[in-house]
Amino acid sequence: MAKILLMDDDAEFSAGFIDFLERAGNEVDWTRSASEATDRAHEEEYDLVISDLYVFQGGLPVAEGGILLIHRLRSSDMLYSRQRRLRDIPILVISGAQHAPGQGHILDMAESVGADRGLAKPFTDREILIAIETLLAEPRPGLRTE
Repeated sequence: MAKILLMDDDAEFSAGFIDFLERAGNEVDWTRSASEATDRAHEEEYDLVISDLYVFQGGLPVAEGGILLIHRLRSSDMLYSRQRRLRDIPILVISGAQHAPGQGHILDMAESVGADRGLAKPFTDREILIAIETLLAEPRPGLRTE
């Protein structure tokens, strides 16, 4: 189906999520931070990026989360191939933070800075598969037909 880059600092969640995505026919690479994900995205060509919004160290959120990753990918001029730029890869943001007091707007904010879609954790298998399928089917601005 797709080559996916997953950025999430929760190893337990990521292991189960990767297993699910791979059973659905996808190839998945996993990173724990925006820096790792940015490096990977410069080394490999991905069809989709799925990113958690918050990365925690010592129980506190740090800047290495999804907003930084979105910014880095969307501001990149790197050509992946003759047909695609890094900045044009679809980005799906996932987060459980919208359930915290004062954080109900967090997925909307991620979309306003460049994410293509946001899904609240916990999400169903059907919801994530529909989101992935929809994002992969949408025409991307960086694709050229020659």
